[in-house]
Amino acid sequence: MRHLTLLVLFLMLGLGVVVIMPENVVETAVPIAAAGPELGLESLQVQKMTLQPLPERPLIANEAADSCTNATTVDLDGSGVGETTQVNEMSEGAEDPVLTCAWGAPSRPQGYRTVWYKFTPESNGRVTIDTANNFNPNSYDTILAVYTGACGAATLNMVACNDDYQGFASRVTFDVSQGTTYFVEVADWNAAEPGPLQLDIFFVLDPIPSKWATFGTSAPARTRHATVKHNGWIYMVGGQTNATSPPSLSSNLYRYNPGDDTWTTLAPMPGNPLTDLTAAQVNGNIYVPGGYDGNSMVDTHHVYNIAGAHWEPDRQSPPVAVGWAQAVVPADQGGYYLVGGISNTDFLADTAVVHNDVSFFNGTSWDADTPDMIVPRYGHTAVWINNGICAVGGINNNNELIQDGECYQPAGSGTWQTIAPMNIARYGAASAVSPEGKWYVFGGLDGTHEAVPEVEVYDPQNPAAGWQLLDVTYDLGGSPIVRARAFPQGEFINNYLFAIGGHDTIDFFVTPLVHRLLALGKTNHLPVIMNGDGGLNDNFSVAQRLVLNVAQVHKFDDSFDFFDAYYFDQPNTSTVTVRLNQIPSGSDYNITIYDANKSVRGSGSLAGNQSEAVTLFLATGRYYVMVERIFGQSDGSNYRIIVEK
Repeated sequence: MRHLTLLVLFLMLGLGVVVIMPENVVETAVPIAAAGPELGLESLQVQKMTLQPLPERPLIANEAADSCTNATTVDLDGSGVGETTQVNEMSEGAEDPVLTCAWGAPSRPQGYRTVWYKFTPESNGRVTIDTANNFNPNSYDTILAVYTGACGAATLNMVACNDDYQGFASRVTFDVSQGTTYFVEVADWNAAEPGPLQLDIFFVLDPIPSKWATFGTSAPARTRHATVKHNGWIYMVGGQTNATSPPSLSSNLYRYNPGDDTWTTLAPMPGNPLTDLTAAQVNGNIYVPGGYDGNSMVDTHHVYNIAGAHWEPDRQSPPVAVGWAQAVVPADQGGYYLVGGISNTDFLADTAVVHNDVSFFNGTSWDADTPDMIVPRYGHTAVWINNGICAVGGINNNNELIQDGECYQPAGSGTWQTIAPMNIARYGAASAVSPEGKWYVFGGLDGTHEAVPEVEVYDPQNPAAGWQLLDVTYDLGGSPIVRARAFPQGEFINNYLFAIGGHDTIDFFVTPLVHRLLALGKTNHLPVIMNGDGGLNDNFSVAQRLVLNVAQVHKFDDSFDFFDAYYFDQPNTSTVTVRLNQIPSGSDYNITIYDANKSVRGSGSLAGNQSEAVTLFLATGRYYVMVERIFGQSDGSNYRIIVEK
């Protein structure tokens, strides 16, 4: 237990996080589950963590299992989880995959004495797993790998893998997705080692620094609303103030100034309040075609004159009274397209009347000559991009969630063309096009009516790449503290994407906050895999060169640095002597020499700060030297190392 407690302390400090312990591609049409209560977002914020004293003991997991099929379940609840397992009697199995990250050429590419864990995160996040315990004399040379998929050498998909991180311990850090099961394998690099072998392993769910900034001013809390932008301002209209039945509908219109984070109340929309609506800004007018008034879809066509700050008489009614539709404005501002929607109130049911109609309003009248979409859809999202209309997601007339998208270019082929499906099928999502012409989709609900935190991006200039999932730092919520949201809306103002409104699907809380994402330069796509490679000269892959017959002076960098790795090249078969001296008083350093395949060729382990000297007869090749600090403070004192020939 002492070893494990020390392991926890060093991992927490080494990772820069605080671990708080307790005291004692896919089908493109997915059937939608039965709808639950109407779908709230708690404030989106980064949780700041401060250093805390080491608790009395860590949370302990059960011992590791000997096979993937019987993998030990680890519960990652935001605190660290540690465990020690005696592995001498563990075996190898046919379901063990080849460990592609193993150093050199181990005699069994799958490793030896393999043990298994598994976990299923309740939210998106970033997990670090570490096998380091520099205080356990029974630790061994581990290879650590993480997989998704199903148990079996051919059915496990590697997510992360590391052989040596610090010394011969392993560490991986990788992004995880809510609801996905991850299998963790730890193998011994060596075929046989003397004495007891103990695996010390530690799992930690790291806090995620969100790239979304939260604004301080409370916005009018709305969901199922509509937004447009004009002259650097964002206008929000309609929607509802709650996310449960019966809905409380709104007819209010607001203007948001992103520059000073202020909201202004404007004249309310005439007629009945509306939700599940869409809007379009064309030449300084905001058009609101149709929507849901709490009883049925309506065919009203309201228009707000921005310069005059008033609502004008309604324009011609749309061809069909629909809600959950999308208004798309072409670049020339010559009018707008009304795309898809539902015309009855059988939401999320097989009897929903779903439309693939696309009509164009030119400011005076409607033109229905635009070709219909390939797929009827409602609850989708659509934009003007790459000189055409593009729609993606939503629900079709068979009550199936749609993953695919489609585009139509009026000056192109004259027909709708299918584009790549999103990674996550969703409805009730928002989307916007960045100044560089990339299409961002965020929020919405999946096939189980749970809010989706992931953000996806589509670049029409690189359609072969399809939709790209951004890494978890781009997630709009998704943890128990920061909630994902359904039915948000958003707009780009310069290079900033603003997300406004929506609600979570846990407490059905409608958010009053505004969040902003800077979308500049390259973005990181999932999966982001960070295989630990340790610090400078902590393992063979980052070993420093020793020139023959030239002494070097080094030191351990800090109290968490226990290994320094070096290499030298032997030009011909001869005797060499590796010397380690000037070891600081009160310290004990050992030295071990390995060949390029991690076989031990010699070692020196005199007690205390006695000088070490290892003389070997070596053939031509590359050899590695590992200096290990057994005990003693790292106070900046230097040691001397030389390879004499």
